[in-house]
Amino acid sequence: MATIIGSFKGLIHDTAAGLVDNQIPTKFGTAISDLVTSSFEIVTDVLKVVQDVTAPEAAQPGPPSP
Repeated sequence: MATIIGSFKGLIHDTAAGLVDNQIPTKFGTAISDLVTSSFEIVTDVLKVVQDVTAPEAAQPGPPSP
């Protein structure tokens, strides 16, 4: 029983050490941040297109006044 617990403890330690040594949390955080930033840039671009499409038409010049 003690060897099973010891093996499990060693596996957890090795996994945690591998994650820290390879900077997995930092890389994952950077990837998530980049994804969110890109998403908001896309939303901004879409809003600009909607703004352009729904802009009121320029006033048409009327007939000249006498």
